[in-house]
Amino acid sequence: MIDINVKRNKKTSQVNNTNISGVSIQNKTLFIWDCTKGNEKKNSKNSMEKYLALSFTFPVNQNGISYTDIFFQRPVDESFVLTRKRLNTKLLKYIGKIEGKNKVEKLMIDVCFNPENQVIMDESLVTNQEVFFDDTIKNFIIGDNKYQILRQRPNILKFDIDMVPIVGCPVISAYEFDNNDINNPNIHWYVAPPNTAVPKLFDFKNNDLENILPEWKYVATTNIFYPKKEHTGMVLAAILDIGENTIKKVKSTGQNVIQCYEEDYLHYDMIKQLKNNKKVDKSYRIMSFNILADLYLNLKQPQEKLYFAYCPKEYQESGFRYPLTLKVLNDFDADILCLQEVDNKMQKRFLLPFLEQMNYSNYFAIKGNFVNEGVLISWKKSKFKLLRSENILIKDMLDLEEYPENMDVCKYLEKDEEIDDKFRTRPTVLLSCLLEDLQSGVQILVSTTHLHFDPKHENIKCLQALLCWRFIEKLKNEIGEDTKILFCGDFNVTPEGGAVQLSINGYTKENEECWECTPTMGGSIFKIQDTYQSLCKFPCYTNYTYWFNEKENEYTGFEGTLDYIWGDKSIKVTKIIDMPKHENVIKYGALPSKHFPSDHLPICCEKMAGPNYLLIGTGIKIPIILLTIAVLALLDPRYLTAYISINYEIVIIYIVSSLTLLYALVSIIMYIVLACKGTTERLSITNVALSEIVLSAAGIIGWLIVCGIGGTVSQRTIIDTGELFGWLAACAGVNIGLFLGILAIFALNLINEKVMSPDRKFRTSGSSYYAGQKI
Repeated sequence: MIDINVKRNKKTSQVNNTNISGVSIQNKTLFIWDCTKGNEKKNSKNSMEKYLALSFTFPVNQNGISYTDIFFQRPVDESFVLTRKRLNTKLLKYIGKIEGKNKVEKLMIDVCFNPENQVIMDESLVTNQEVFFDDTIKNFIIGDNKYQILRQRPNILKFDIDMVPIVGCPVISAYEFDNNDINNPNIHWYVAPPNTAVPKLFDFKNNDLENILPEWKYVATTNIFYPKKEHTGMVLAAILDIGENTIKKVKSTGQNVIQCYEEDYLHYDMIKQLKNNKKVDKSYRIMSFNILADLYLNLKQPQEKLYFAYCPKEYQESGFRYPLTLKVLNDFDADILCLQEVDNKMQKRFLLPFLEQMNYSNYFAIKGNFVNEGVLISWKKSKFKLLRSENILIKDMLDLEEYPENMDVCKYLEKDEEIDDKFRTRPTVLLSCLLEDLQSGVQILVSTTHLHFDPKHENIKCLQALLCWRFIEKLKNEIGEDTKILFCGDFNVTPEGGAVQLSINGYTKENEECWECTPTMGGSIFKIQDTYQSLCKFPCYTNYTYWFNEKENEYTGFEGTLDYIWGDKSIKVTKIIDMPKHENVIKYGALPSKHFPSDHLPICCEKMAGPNYLLIGTGIKIPIILLTIAVLALLDPRYLTAYISINYEIVIIYIVSSLTLLYALVSIIMYIVLACKGTTERLSITNVALSEIVLSAAGIIGWLIVCGIGGTVSQRTIIDTGELFGWLAACAGVNIGLFLGILAIFALNLINEKVMSPDRKFRTSGSSYYAGQKI
């Protein structure tokens, strides 16, 4: 359980007025930059004005003990003398705070501010541009000190730690620079007792990190920091270091590190399955997860009016949910990752840096209509490389010049102007990435989307899924038939819905339930090229917001399966990760909660990536089949009456029996390999495959009988007397029958493309779907 309340930490920090930010500026150094910013006085909204920015430290008492940092911006074309006067007023103000107002008034002297060995008189008309960007001026005199000038050095524009520090969860700082060349800044992390302030000014020494911040303990230099159990209750701070001769900044979280026990995380049940069942060699782990976009929460409302009113507001804050979300992704360690409802801010500040450090390559596609969230596909760099990527708004697939195959959809939408307009204004995006397995060269077309939310428009969801599948299949046709297909996402449809049934059956029915939401349009049959399997099957639910509202004295919300990982029929699943125990899901009411960051649960499975043992077995068995058929064709049907042909027929019988043995052995070995390489306790050999094994075993017995007869009675005796020839012929007939039976079952296996199958479950919730105000 979580030991420390997040909300209380925030208030404590504010009450104590603890300073949470500071800066380190090299002593006696004047930093100068040119920059631009909008001019509010101008009529044009796009009016930008060139500015000069100055930064330095200045002693505010005569002893030089106390310093203050000065940051000053003025137009570059402004008079240098005017800028100096404004700066002088600012410096005297700071001195007055330290030395006392009366003393400053008595002195009434200007602070010296001139280039070294030069005095610019008050009558001068030179501009800031002419003085500060004159490369011949190397130093400035400010007060009684000489300052070296550093121009256009990289600078930190923003530096924040927006995450609540939680033990075991990543903490990532957010920063922006004025120089895009900075790729790998150093971030130094510190811990201290609660309410410890960071100094507003500090002296940075790269060779003495332990003693930079008084009262703070240095713990690590890393881009992503994971608080440990021993840091519980302490406050966290970080120094951002972008290199020599630059300004450094420090930022504190202002909140104490929170302890959350590992077993209290909701996804702990799922991770245990991954740890208990070792990952099958040469397999991929695939995960799909709707991580809940921050923009839909509207946390400015009172708690009772929130969509997730059962979840305390502080646990819905992005600063609390983001670290939990990243922990979920880290713990699952998927090879292919598909995310939905990814906030643009989150993916830029936190998600992409985190995934890149986790050795992922990433592709993000934002929704249309200025909706500030989207979908993301990530893959392990060590396993895949990107060959091609496509992202498209689903509504754009109604462009018949580009996609003439969707003429039937356009005609159907013409039946209702309101539905047509609704469909054409949805911001839904489809993202597809063609990946190549670096080891085997197999190409996988991975796609993800987040279909329309509204339960009143099931027909729109079905048509969106239809267009997605057609787009994916069109890409596959361009790439090659051997390409594997994975299509992951939040379909916002339960298993009996039209979008799901289309994926399973390859077509929609005229009486499909999804058409009932707009009866005037009637039903319609739409088709896609192929049929697909839900690789994670159909769990009881992947979304759970069902809770008892005490104020209304009723249950409300939704529970059901909305998320799917679809794959083509060639994909063999080796492991499906079960959902957490129901009692854990409802431990804090519903989702999200303080032990899980989203209203959706992740779905995860593993598929075979290595040799296709069924294909290998088939390759061995087919030549045996052809050879056996050739031998059967050579049999003399007159052998029962033609005594002279007995010797010839005996040889043929031995050959047929031996080939049946070989075929039977290959079948059994193939299934043993499949059982060892491709299954867990959730997977078992199908009845059809088991039948083939039984007949193969009978074929081996038949071969043993033939060999037994051959070993007991000599071939010459059989030829001369006909002794036991009837038994020999009968066994040969049985073997031929067994062979034909095995062949028929094997053909059935190939037709069904199924030799291994998980236990089938098709459970749905009878609850109504209230999806909330989601796009």
